[in-house]
Amino acid sequence: MVLRHGEIFKVYGDGECDVLRQSQMQRAATPNRLNQAGLKTPMLSCLILPDYTLDEGQIICMPRERIVDAPRYGELVSLVRNWLEANPVQVDRAALRRLLLNQFRVTPRMDALRDQLQGTVRQLAGGLATWVPRVQSRSGIYRIQATAGSGKTQLALQLLETAAGERIKATYV
Repeated sequence: MVLRHGEIFKVYGDGECDVLRQSQMQRAATPNRLNQAGLKTPMLSCLILPDYTLDEGQIICMPRERIVDAPRYGELVSLVRNWLEANPVQVDRAALRRLLLNQFRVTPRMDALRDQLQGTVRQLAGGLATWVPRVQSRSGIYRIQATAGSGKTQLALQLLETAAGERIKATYV
């Protein structure tokens, strides 16, 4: 950590990051996520510096009581508990769980389902047309039973074209 003119910077191997700017971005994004999850609750933020000790004279643009540095890090759980007791909030636990697990409530769009179904039908049709001709029938007779849209007609057309290419008589019934 580096403190400059009341601002905190986290030093990484390839440079440094302005902690205040980063926390402001997170703080701006969090209410939107909470609202989308149906969690309309006040926010309390703090800055945790587990590997840094603030000196008494250091000025930081955040209230000192909301900063947990290395000497107070062992008290983190009790500090958070005290903050929460001072600001009680009722929370929809199921909504909070969905938020933390990154779960979404979705309703499928019918056109998307249709497109998925058509794609699956095409794959199945391709499967029939690929695999059935590899099956040998001594009599040369194939009886295909499959669901509607599974590619029976495409298979029949492929078998007829193969037979015509080999100058074999074929009948489609």
